Amino acid sequence: MAHLRRVILITGIPRSGTTPFGSNLELAPGARHLYEPFNPGYGMQGISRHYEVPGANDFSLERFDACVDAIRRVRLQLKRYNNPRESGARRVVKWLIADRARFAYWRCRLDRSLDTVIWKDPNACFAAKAAVDRHQIPVVVTVRPAAAVAASYKRMGWHSSLLQVLENLAQIGISYPELLSDYGKHVENHTIGAAMLWYVIYSTLLEWAETRPLMRLVNLQETIERPIEYYERVFEWLDLPWSAAVAEGLRRRYPEQDRVDSIPSEALPQRAHVRNRAISRVNTYGAQLLTAEEKQIIEEICGDLWGRVKLACLSVDAPSSRDQPAQLAASG
Repeated sequence: MAHLRRVILITGIPRSGTTPFGSNLELAPGARHLYEPFNPGYGMQGISRHYEVPGANDFSLERFDACVDAIRRVRLQLKRYNNPRESGARRVVKWLIADRARFAYWRCRLDRSLDTVIWKDPNACFAAKAAVDRHQIPVVVTVRPAAAVAASYKRMGWHSSLLQVLENLAQIGISYPELLSDYGKHVENHTIGAAMLWYVIYSTLLEWAETRPLMRLVNLQETIERPIEYYERVFEWLDLPWSAAVAEGLRRRYPEQDRVDSIPSEALPQRAHVRNRAISRVNTYGAQLLTAEEKQIIEEICGDLWGRVKLACLSVDAPSSRDQPAQLAASG
């Protein structure tokens, strides 16, 4: 019988920092990440849409439970990589050899020391509640400002899929009628649609987190500004082993002086992960891509919520009674 590992879910809106956060948790001994098993393009067989909602459409709670069991056992049936936006040699290599998801999967499968699976997956954001309630999986929700996320969507030409998301959520009793009535005319706009998706995701996750000690929000900017202190706090909350080696690994990834960024923001390619970007500027890339009108609308939609979200994030300076180790919270 395949070994059942501990699972930690890292989620949030796409472009919120789930990839670097999940990678940094891999510094803990015995921890490796699975890359987006809920991505309909290259994730698990049976995942047919972005942002699956357990209990909606044909994605029953029982099917969700089966997915979690497969993740715990690291026994996944992954789809062949298929991204029509990718072209040339990169697409051929990913299809023939291994895309990011398959490579991460086989690293997990071949690691005999693996005891903690980091489930890194923005597409699983609306599965967070079921992950906690049905499986006691700790959930870390990464957060970036709405404008930074919207600028990234605009740069890459991503569509928010907001209407499908709202239809899925409505099936489990969650709706945002005022958002559509006030800003529905912008839903097909990549930039404003992304801001609306940001609002829906973090409104939902913030409400869920308020009554679930196993779900915490983290501010990506704080992890950049104070990586050692912040990750030490996160490791403590998640009951992951902290050591001098972990701290040194973070120092190498977050040098005090970033390299000079040789890529102007407007010249960034249309793909999610770009090398040689200064870490300290992660929340300012693409800011000039937004028009004054777009910035104003994004602030109208997300400004108040952003203030609430920041206050809810795990903080090094202001610990709360909720900042107990996730393993202890699960057993309690």
